[in-house]
Amino acid sequence: MMNKNKIKKITLDSFRAFSGEKVLDFEIDNKVADIVVVYAPNGTGKTSTIEGIEWATTGKVSRLDTIISNNNAKNRNPKEGNILKNRYSGKNTGFVKLELESGKLIHRETKPKSRRNHDYCPGMLKSAIKDVENFNNNILSQGTISKFSYEASSGSLFQSLIGNKGNSEDIEVYDKLDSIKTSIDKSNSERRTEISYIKSSILNESNDLSLLEDSITEGAEFFSSEDYTLFKKNFMFFQDITEKSISDSISYLTEIKISFENLKSKLIDFDLDEYKVRSRDQLNASKVMKLESEFIEKNADLERIEKKSISIESKKEELNTLLSPRNIENINNKLREFNEVSFSIDNCKDHIERISTVNGLVQKKIKSINVLDLIDKDKKLSTSEGLINALFGKVDNEEITLLSEKLFISKINEKITSKSSLLSSITKKSFLDKNYELKHVLELNKKTHDLEQLNIKIKDLNSEKEKVISFEEKLGIIKSYVIEVINERTLSSCPACGTIYDDTNKLMESVNSLKTDSRQLIDGAIETLNSQKLELVGEIKTLNDTIDNLVSELKQGVNKEIEQLRERKQQALSLYTCLSDLSINYTEVNIIGLLKEISSIKRNVESRLSLLSRKKDKYENWSGRIAFLLSEKSKEQLIYEADLKRLKDTIKVQFDLNINELILKSNSYHVYLFERNKLTILDEKEKYNVKIIEKQLAELKEKISSLKVYAGFSKDIIMRDVIEISQKNKRIIRADYNDIKSQIISYRTNNNFFFVDLITRIEQKCSAFLANLLTSQKIASKKENIIENRKLLEIKNRELREGKSNLEKVNLALDEAMSYFSELASDSINSEVLNDMFMYVEPHLKYDEISFRVDLNGSNKGIYIQARSNSMDDDNTPIYYLSEAQINILSICIFLADHARSVESAINAIVIDDPVQSMDDLNSYALIDLCKIFSRRFKKQIIITTHNRSFFNLFRNKLPEERYSTKFISL
Repeated sequence: MMNKNKIKKITLDSFRAFSGEKVLDFEIDNKVADIVVVYAPNGTGKTSTIEGIEWATTGKVSRLDTIISNNNAKNRNPKEGNILKNRYSGKNTGFVKLELESGKLIHRETKPKSRRNHDYCPGMLKSAIKDVENFNNNILSQGTISKFSYEASSGSLFQSLIGNKGNSEDIEVYDKLDSIKTSIDKSNSERRTEISYIKSSILNESNDLSLLEDSITEGAEFFSSEDYTLFKKNFMFFQDITEKSISDSISYLTEIKISFENLKSKLIDFDLDEYKVRSRDQLNASKVMKLESEFIEKNADLERIEKKSISIESKKEELNTLLSPRNIENINNKLREFNEVSFSIDNCKDHIERISTVNGLVQKKIKSINVLDLIDKDKKLSTSEGLINALFGKVDNEEITLLSEKLFISKINEKITSKSSLLSSITKKSFLDKNYELKHVLELNKKTHDLEQLNIKIKDLNSEKEKVISFEEKLGIIKSYVIEVINERTLSSCPACGTIYDDTNKLMESVNSLKTDSRQLIDGAIETLNSQKLELVGEIKTLNDTIDNLVSELKQGVNKEIEQLRERKQQALSLYTCLSDLSINYTEVNIIGLLKEISSIKRNVESRLSLLSRKKDKYENWSGRIAFLLSEKSKEQLIYEADLKRLKDTIKVQFDLNINELILKSNSYHVYLFERNKLTILDEKEKYNVKIIEKQLAELKEKISSLKVYAGFSKDIIMRDVIEISQKNKRIIRADYNDIKSQIISYRTNNNFFFVDLITRIEQKCSAFLANLLTSQKIASKKENIIENRKLLEIKNRELREGKSNLEKVNLALDEAMSYFSELASDSINSEVLNDMFMYVEPHLKYDEISFRVDLNGSNKGIYIQARSNSMDDDNTPIYYLSEAQINILSICIFLADHARSVESAINAIVIDDPVQSMDDLNSYALIDLCKIFSRRFKKQIIITTHNRSFFNLFRNKLPEERYSTKFISL
């Protein structure tokens, strides 16, 4: 079933290059054209039309996406304002609407940019059809015309074709197979390397084994020697190794070798006389340390007594200073001055306390006199008098009484309501109805009637003008017909009236000069009437403004009366409030009597207020005088307190004591005198003790010096170090003896050198025997390594054989995958149709076949286009040998071949933008035939735009609308 989703009409409003509405109708004779060619000079909307179709169907414009994505990071969100909506349009939004042959609509509106930098976005989709978002694959724009050729030449076409036509999992399977092959290759290479290494290791181990077997020496029997027998009888660490394994024997012989070396060293170094010398040094050093300790204790006692004596002298000096006559007199003077200032301060405090008591009584009297209530009452009385005079004026009639509050207020409210109703009824219409005989009203009615008559005349003239325009159009058609007849027959006489002219040119000039002046006359009359109309409208406006002012003045007068009534109401409410607060009875009381009562109360209030004010003034005068006395006494007290503080500071600086401590000292002179005498006796006693201890120290020093000389100690040696060295050496000698005794059964201190010689001989025999044992152990280890390596070599050879078998299987699978992708590429690109189209256009005389080569090796997987010359048996990559125009033709052929399928799509149309760039007339002519054949064969609608007027005319002449399903539109 044929797809009815060809594009029938495109409407673009305020979109891109179009500031207003633009409609492109693709119908011809009530049928949708199969081929639509749109001509537009550069910059007049050709590309905007293509972008409108893409944006309406997909919500994006590929060219704008590329521009924005290629910008640097700073300009990824350009501040361009309106990109989609035409910036010169007065509308808030633009839209693109596609009407399809089936009657369905695709309608998308732009979004206002609001706070965004620009309005480029998918916009608002008002209506759409299913699967329309992939329609961008059906558009071949200027920027992508050579895209297919370049992609195919560089291998990039693989990803797009596999993604669109194949299964994305196929390439994943191929990659996994290729990865497995790489892994097997790597594993086989590793096995080969390992086999080579193992063979080399076996050869090296065999060579080492031969060398070790040759290195074993023949020597005397170790176990039957005399030295071995002495070793067995005399040494505690002897063990029988005849029944031990080789490794245990090696470990034992290695250990006793170290033991022999240590034992031989101790035998050589052992000296019993050294032990005796160290014991004597330890005893003498202990005696010296005891005497030195006693000397230190005595010296400490001497220092303690000297410090005590110095402290006594210091205390005696302090007491002498304190008890000097001059110091005692100075202290007494300061204390006397302190007592005088303290007495003055106490007197001031007592006087201030008495005055403060009197001031409290006066303040209490002032607070008891309350004049605020009387002042407030006097104000209310004065306010009441003023409100009565304001409400009633001067009253002479004693029969006028004050109504109740409710009744009085209700009457005022009735007047306010009446005036408000009057105000709401005053309108311009009511004013005109009521004052119809007023001069301004009569003049306004007349001018309005004249304006209506003038509008009728203008309308009649416009009708006459339309008739004249219709006549002029008919005259133009007749002129066109006459000119066409003259050109066809080459006439020199008018075919309409028969007038004969000298030649055809003069006849054409006469026909073109035919015109009428009726339209100019009507336009002049309409212009005159419009001028009169403008003057009349201005006069009517002036009259309306005058009447509006009269109505406004009338309303202002009523408003003023309403405000006066509201003010009177407020005054009445204030009056009733004051009378209630003053407890004055105003019900059924005449105004004159009420005023007299208020006046009487006011006189009494003023009399009482005057009396209380005089009394309050008297108390406030007393309070002021008391406050002055308090201030003076407080100042006097502050002066005395400052003197007291200064005196205390002087005492602190001079005696380093506060006042209480100084008083206490002045009362304790007799105690300090007794203490001074006691300290004098104690000082003499301590001086005697110092002399005794100094004598004892001299005796101890002499003893220590004599003992050091006897023991042979140097002058500066430390006795504790002598004791520690002596004890350490004694422990080492004793430990060496015990160790030798524990290892040699028959050891005596006088046969050290015998055992040293014996140990040397045994060491030599053990070393020779140990060397043979180590060589035997290495031979056994080499033999085991050769056996293990031969087993491992067999395992690696088996793994290598399995790897080669697996590699053959994977290579077979990869060959099958390559065949599959080659078939998929051929089916995807539609090679048969592509070659038919390419050979029909024949852009290049040498190449007569287009083929594709699939390469899946490595990371540069791709389908590579090849241009073949069968006559020369030559394959080449076309972009290196074809011109730009030939590459463009090849790209169009690839694009058409990709869409040459009987597959249902959302919109059964393809769009090609300006395809004839760099093409000559012959290629353009072939392209027109190719479009005709493609549209007819594959039932696809083709929409082509061009800026080339010659190509547009060539297309229209070759495929005219009268004979073919074509539509030609010029923007």
